Amino acid sequence: MDNYEHKRAHALRRANRRRTGSRLAFFVHWANIVVVSLALFVVIRAFGVEAFKIASGSMEHTLFEGDFLLINKLVYGAGIPGSGLASCPPSTPRGAGMWSYSATPSIRGSIT
Repeated sequence: MDNYEHKRAHALRRANRRRTGSRLAFFVHWANIVVVSLALFVVIRAFGVEAFKIASGSMEHTLFEGDFLLINKLVYGAGIPGSGLASCPPSTPRGAGMWSYSATPSIRGSIT
């Protein structure tokens, strides 16, 4: 039992001590976090999901001005731009891959 208490106290001291790193290490750590976060954002937005807002009433009977759309790009597969070829085509698209949320209070969001 004494060994357990000794290990526990040692672990608590290690966890609670102030880190004695340089300021440069601190900024390098945060720069690494920012770079990885931006890379994930770009990849997810380019290949995964993208948000749009309807700015005009050109699609008046289906989408209203001010509606928000989330477009699921994964439904269509990864395509090679300009060639019409898909590197990994989807098996069968189940829908348009679009979620709509209306800004109009009387109309609720729908999945199309």
